[in-house]
Amino acid sequence: MKRLIVTLLGLTAALSSCSDTTTTDTTTTVAISTTSTSSTTTTIDAMGPVICEVIVGMPADDCVVKLGDQVKITITNPNASDEMHLHGYDLLSGEMAINTPTSISFTADQVGEFELESHVTDEVVLVVRVTE
Repeated sequence: MKRLIVTLLGLTAALSSCSDTTTTDTTTTVAISTTSTSSTTTTIDAMGPVICEVIVGMPADDCVVKLGDQVKITITNPNASDEMHLHGYDLLSGEMAINTPTSISFTADQVGEFELESHVTDEVVLVVRVTE
């Protein structure tokens, strides 16, 4: 089941009876999950990185980002200790404890498709797609 959750939060506090100053805080968040069995969530925050979360052993949708985006991939392996490698960027997660989320952060400075692979099982758990 496809779902797209878009939350646009615009908060403006300007109450003339309480204060004569105005504060504005604007954040845009988009979370995308294309199937009910998918373990990938992509969150885009106007002020922060694109966050892609994946659970090893669950089907994962591609993590789609734009060239120049700050990206944070959070990986959890509920079944075993692991270590992940993002090909093309040559980034390692370091040793991951079982069922403990671990993150890899980077700037998407190359266009293309990049596999996140387990060093334990050689399974590709996520594809990061960087577009222009």
